[in-house]
Amino acid sequence: MPDLEGTYLAAASKGTTPAARSMSALSDWCVARGSAALATAQALYDFITGYATPGSATYASPGTYSFTVPYFASLTAAVNGAGGGGGGNVGPGGTGGYSAFGGVIGYGGGGGATAPAGGAGAAGGATGGDSNTAGAGAGGGIGAWDQSSDKSGTYDSFAGNGGAGGRAVKGFAGGALTPGSVITIVVGAAGGPGSGAGNQRGAAAGANGSVTISWS
Repeated sequence: MPDLEGTYLAAASKGTTPAARSMSALSDWCVARGSAALATAQALYDFITGYATPGSATYASPGTYSFTVPYFASLTAAVNGAGGGGGGNVGPGGTGGYSAFGGVIGYGGGGGATAPAGGAGAAGGATGGDSNTAGAGAGGGIGAWDQSSDKSGTYDSFAGNGGAGGRAVKGFAGGALTPGSVITIVVGAAGGPGSGAGNQRGAAAGANGSVTISWS
């Protein structure tokens, strides 16, 4: 059998390997050079993943992004929904936005309720992962705190804290995603604080969501 590894690396250094870098292109490239034995799916998988370059990417600013799938032996996506905002003395906190890696989704946490006895926002759920954990994503914001006094004593009024976002984590084996294909990533924005600041503490926004991808 020809020295395919040496030939391929030499060709790569000259930029003559398949431009598309797809499975079919590599198969054709192998067969054309007399290495038909390596044109089986398993052999091609072993060959390609042998040249996978480990890496990672984190998206932490709210928005929509396009991720181009690299060659990989294993890839993991961790998706965190955004946290809800803390409630204020006048209005409730905002709901956090969802985050996604394709169909792997972490939903945002709910906003905290308004004082004087505001409840905490609901934890965001998650779907599409190997593990889907409610409330394990980005944190929610703290609620407002107001304090008043009269002849009878001192009274505290608290708004509810925002709920944390959900977290979904999914692993992909080599071949489960097509190298060169594009996956849409969404990063959720934090829920805003409720209106009406307390005299002791104003409400705070939640934390933005995030998506982290790592591969080897």
